[in-house]
Amino acid sequence: LAKGNNGLTKTKFITYGIEAENFKAAKPRLERIEIDLLNNFKRLGVAASPLDGRERLKLIRMNEKKFAVMLTDTQEIKTLECDPQEELFEIARGTIGCEWIELVEAEPLAQKGYLMLIDEEGKLKKGPVSINCLASDLYGADRHGDAIVGNVMVVRAEDERLTLLTKEEATALAAGLEEKRDLAVEKISAAFGLKPIVKPELEIVDLSRRQSCRKNSMER
Repeated sequence: LAKGNNGLTKTKFITYGIEAENFKAAKPRLERIEIDLLNNFKRLGVAASPLDGRERLKLIRMNEKKFAVMLTDTQEIKTLECDPQEELFEIARGTIGCEWIELVEAEPLAQKGYLMLIDEEGKLKKGPVSINCLASDLYGADRHGDAIVGNVMVVRAEDERLTLLTKEEATALAAGLEEKRDLAVEKISAAFGLKPIVKPELEIVDLSRRQSCRKNSMER
Protein backbone atom coordinates (compact mmCIF):
# COMPACT_ATOMS: atom_id res chain seq x y z
CA LEU A 1 0.00 0.00 0.00
CA ALA A 2 2.99 2.33 0.38
CA LYS A 3 3.65 2.51 -3.36
CA GLY A 4 1.86 5.36 -5.05
CA ASN A 5 0.60 6.76 -1.73
CA ASN A 6 3.46 9.10 -0.86
CA GLY A 7 5.00 6.44 1.36
CA LEU A 8 1.95 6.28 3.64
CA THR A 9 0.85 3.03 5.23
CA LYS A 10 -2.92 2.57 5.39
CA THR A 11 -4.67 0.67 8.14
CA LYS A 12 -8.12 -0.76 7.43
CA PHE A 13 -10.61 -2.49 9.70
CA ILE A 14 -13.18 -5.20 8.98
CA THR A 15 -16.23 -5.80 11.13
CA TYR A 16 -18.36 -8.88 10.52
CA GLY A 17 -21.36 -10.47 12.16
CA ILE A 18 -23.69 -13.46 11.94
CA GLU A 19 -27.20 -14.44 13.03
CA ALA A 20 -27.41 -16.90 15.90
CA GLU A 21 -29.82 -17.88 18.65
CA ASN A 22 -27.42 -16.95 21.45
CA PHE A 23 -23.80 -16.08 22.25
CA LYS A 24 -22.84 -19.70 22.94
CA ALA A 25 -23.92 -20.73 19.44
CA ALA A 26 -22.34 -17.68 17.79
CA LYS A 27 -18.90 -17.81 19.43
CA PRO A 28 -17.39 -20.85 17.61
CA ARG A 29 -18.75 -19.67 14.24
CA LEU A 30 -17.25 -16.21 14.74
CA GLU A 31 -13.92 -17.75 15.70
CA ARG A 32 -13.87 -19.87 12.51
CA ILE A 33 -14.59 -16.80 10.39
CA GLU A 34 -11.76 -14.96 12.14
CA ILE A 35 -9.31 -17.79 11.43
CA ASP A 36 -10.38 -17.96 7.76
CA LEU A 37 -9.95 -14.20 7.34
CA LEU A 38 -6.49 -14.18 8.95
CA ASN A 39 -5.36 -17.09 6.75
CA ASN A 40 -6.63 -15.37 3.60
CA PHE A 41 -4.82 -12.15 4.46
CA LYS A 42 -1.66 -14.12 5.24
CA ARG A 43 -1.75 -15.71 1.76
CA LEU A 44 -2.04 -12.19 0.30
CA GLY A 45 1.02 -11.09 2.29
CA VAL A 46 -1.01 -8.62 4.35
CA ALA A 47 -0.42 -8.26 8.10
CA ALA A 48 -3.69 -8.66 10.02
CA SER A 49 -4.61 -9.19 13.65
CA PRO A 50 -7.84 -9.26 15.69
CA LEU A 51 -8.74 -6.49 18.18
CA ASP A 52 -9.95 -7.18 21.69
CA GLY A 53 -12.81 -5.27 23.28
CA ARG A 54 -10.63 -2.55 24.80
CA GLU A 55 -8.84 -1.94 21.50
CA ARG A 56 -12.16 -1.66 19.66
CA LEU A 57 -13.47 0.81 22.21
CA LYS A 58 -10.29 2.89 21.92
CA LEU A 59 -10.68 2.90 18.14
CA ILE A 60 -14.29 4.07 18.36
CA ARG A 61 -13.34 6.87 20.76
CA MET A 62 -10.07 7.87 19.12
CA ASN A 63 -11.53 11.04 17.60
CA GLU A 64 -13.53 12.12 20.64
CA LYS A 65 -12.39 15.34 22.27
CA LYS A 66 -10.46 14.81 25.49
CA PHE A 67 -9.69 17.20 28.33
CA ALA A 68 -7.54 17.74 31.41
CA VAL A 69 -7.84 20.17 34.30
CA MET A 70 -4.98 22.57 34.94
CA LEU A 71 -4.26 24.24 38.29
CA THR A 72 -1.94 27.17 37.69
CA ASP A 73 0.58 28.76 40.03
CA THR A 74 -1.44 31.99 39.71
CA GLN A 75 -4.33 30.10 41.36
CA GLU A 76 -6.46 29.69 38.24
CA ILE A 77 -8.41 26.58 37.29
CA LYS A 78 -8.66 25.79 33.59
CA THR A 79 -10.10 23.01 31.47
CA LEU A 80 -7.76 22.12 28.61
CA GLU A 81 -8.84 20.51 25.36
CA CYS A 82 -6.19 17.94 24.41
CA ASP A 83 -5.32 16.03 21.29
CA PRO A 84 -6.34 12.40 22.06
CA GLN A 85 -3.68 11.18 19.61
CA GLU A 86 -0.85 12.88 21.54
CA GLU A 87 0.96 10.97 24.26
CA LEU A 88 -0.37 12.00 27.69
CA PHE A 89 3.01 12.79 29.24
CA GLU A 90 3.92 14.99 26.28
CA ILE A 91 0.72 16.94 26.88
CA ALA A 92 1.63 17.22 30.56
CA ARG A 93 5.17 18.47 29.85
CA GLY A 94 3.81 21.22 27.63
CA THR A 95 1.05 22.13 30.08
CA ILE A 96 3.23 22.16 33.19
CA GLY A 97 6.33 23.51 31.46
CA CYS A 98 8.81 20.89 32.62
CA GLU A 99 10.88 17.88 31.57
CA TRP A 100 10.45 15.54 34.54
CA ILE A 101 6.99 14.74 35.85
CA GLU A 102 6.05 13.45 39.30
CA LEU A 103 2.76 11.68 39.98
CA VAL A 104 1.10 12.88 43.16
CA GLU A 105 -1.84 11.14 44.79
CA ALA A 106 -3.90 13.70 46.70
CA GLU A 107 -6.54 11.98 48.81
CA PRO A 108 -9.52 14.22 47.89
CA LEU A 109 -8.81 13.62 44.19
CA ALA A 110 -7.75 9.96 44.52
CA GLN A 111 -11.11 9.11 46.09
CA LYS A 112 -12.73 10.17 42.81
CA GLY A 113 -10.16 8.44 40.61
CA TYR A 114 -8.00 11.48 39.75
CA LEU A 115 -4.24 12.06 39.97
CA MET A 116 -2.04 15.17 39.89
CA LEU A 117 0.95 15.52 37.55
CA ILE A 118 3.50 18.06 38.81
CA ASP A 119 6.98 19.37 37.98
CA GLU A 120 9.36 16.98 39.77
CA GLU A 121 12.19 19.53 39.70
CA GLY A 122 10.07 22.63 40.31
CA LYS A 123 11.73 23.47 43.62
CA LEU A 124 15.23 23.09 42.15
CA LYS A 125 14.79 25.75 39.49
CA LYS A 126 16.62 29.03 39.88
CA GLY A 127 14.69 32.13 40.87
CA PRO A 128 11.54 32.51 42.98
CA VAL A 129 9.25 29.51 43.19
CA SER A 130 5.50 29.86 42.80
CA ILE A 131 3.40 27.92 45.27
CA ASN A 132 0.29 26.32 43.81
CA CYS A 133 -2.10 26.91 46.70
CA LEU A 134 -4.97 24.68 45.57
CA ALA A 135 -2.71 21.76 44.62
CA SER A 136 -0.80 22.16 47.90
CA ASP A 137 -4.02 22.15 49.91
CA LEU A 138 -5.30 19.03 48.14
CA TYR A 139 -1.95 17.40 48.94
CA GLY A 140 -2.21 18.40 52.61
CA ALA A 141 0.87 20.64 52.53
CA ASP A 142 -0.31 22.62 55.57
CA ARG A 143 0.09 19.41 57.64
CA HIS A 144 3.44 18.10 56.40
CA GLY A 145 5.04 21.34 55.16
CA ASP A 146 5.82 20.17 51.61
CA ALA A 147 4.19 22.61 49.19
CA ILE A 148 3.64 22.00 45.49
CA VAL A 149 5.05 24.62 43.14
CA GLY A 150 4.34 25.45 39.52
CA ASN A 151 1.48 24.38 37.29
CA VAL A 152 -0.34 21.09 37.85
CA MET A 153 -2.35 18.88 35.49
CA VAL A 154 -5.11 16.60 36.76
CA VAL A 155 -6.00 13.40 34.86
CA ARG A 156 -7.87 10.19 35.56
CA ALA A 157 -6.09 7.15 37.03
CA GLU A 158 -7.75 3.78 36.38
CA ASP A 159 -6.38 0.25 36.40
CA GLU A 160 -2.83 1.62 36.77
CA ARG A 161 -3.34 3.67 33.57
CA LEU A 162 -3.55 7.43 33.18
CA THR A 163 -6.19 8.78 30.82
CA LEU A 164 -7.59 12.14 29.79
CA LEU A 165 -11.08 13.23 30.82
CA THR A 166 -14.32 13.64 28.97
CA LYS A 167 -15.68 17.16 28.69
CA GLU A 168 -18.32 16.39 31.31
CA GLU A 169 -15.75 15.01 33.76
CA ALA A 170 -13.41 17.98 33.29
CA THR A 171 -16.21 20.54 33.68
CA ALA A 172 -17.55 18.91 36.85
CA LEU A 173 -14.07 18.55 38.37
CA ALA A 174 -13.15 22.17 37.61
CA ALA A 175 -16.42 23.41 39.13
CA GLY A 176 -15.82 21.43 42.32
CA LEU A 177 -12.27 22.76 42.63
CA GLU A 178 -13.46 26.33 42.08
CA GLU A 179 -15.53 26.01 45.24
CA LYS A 180 -12.45 25.02 47.24
CA ARG A 181 -9.99 27.53 45.79
CA ASP A 182 -10.44 30.58 48.01
CA LEU A 183 -10.33 28.57 51.22
CA ALA A 184 -7.25 26.74 49.94
CA VAL A 185 -5.47 30.02 49.24
CA GLU A 186 -6.23 31.28 52.75
CA LYS A 187 -5.10 28.02 54.38
CA ILE A 188 -1.83 27.70 52.43
CA SER A 189 -1.12 31.43 52.79
CA ALA A 190 -1.35 31.09 56.56
CA ALA A 191 0.69 27.87 56.63
CA PHE A 192 3.59 29.22 54.55
CA GLY A 193 3.61 32.84 55.64
CA LEU A 194 2.36 34.41 52.46
CA LYS A 195 1.93 38.16 52.81
CA PRO A 196 -0.35 40.70 51.15
CA ILE A 197 1.10 42.55 48.15
CA VAL A 198 1.56 46.27 48.62
CA LYS A 199 0.41 47.60 45.25
CA PRO A 200 1.96 50.80 43.93
CA GLU A 201 -0.29 53.51 42.48
CA LEU A 202 0.64 52.34 38.98
CA GLU A 203 1.16 48.62 38.72
CA ILE A 204 3.43 47.45 35.92
CA VAL A 205 3.03 43.78 35.04
CA ASP A 206 6.07 42.00 33.63
CA LEU A 207 4.60 39.03 31.77
CA SER A 208 8.02 37.46 31.32
CA ARG A 209 8.37 36.84 35.07
CA ARG A 210 6.62 34.13 36.99
CA GLN A 211 4.73 35.47 39.97
CA SER A 212 4.82 33.80 43.36
CA CYS A 213 1.71 32.14 44.77
CA ARG A 214 -0.75 34.89 43.97
CA LYS A 215 -4.48 35.05 44.55
CA ASN A 216 -6.60 37.76 46.12
CA SER A 217 -3.54 39.99 46.63
CA MET A 218 -1.59 37.27 48.43
CA GLU A 219 2.04 36.52 47.60
CA ARG A 220 4.89 34.69 49.24
